[in-house]
Amino acid sequence: MRLLSTNRTVESLRNRTDEDLFLKKLAQWREEAAQLKQLNLDIGRMRLVTVDQVAIEPTKAEKPRKALILALGLVLGGMLGLFIALVRAMVQRQPERQRHHAPLA
Repeated sequence: MRLLSTNRTVESLRNRTDEDLFLKKLAQWREEAAQLKQLNLDIGRMRLVTVDQVAIEPTKAEKPRKALILALGLVLGGMLGLFIALVRAMVQRQPERQRHHAPLA
């Protein structure tokens, strides 16, 4: 099936008579290519980056702040736990409230 489709495509390409559909922008592309070929760029003289100041080696190594990480973990973990506990308490009370407030008929 795929071979038949490919053969039909090749046959239709061979039978075409009007190339304008494929050559609409050819003149524009050739003009751009000619302009690009005329550019004389000396890549050796180009400055792609500038250095503001010379890099200096740090005097001591950076270490992770274990105490800060532990404190933040405890505070954020406690807040998350409290939030989950409050949500669970609200969800468990919801059916209890609905039983006490039966609709009046």
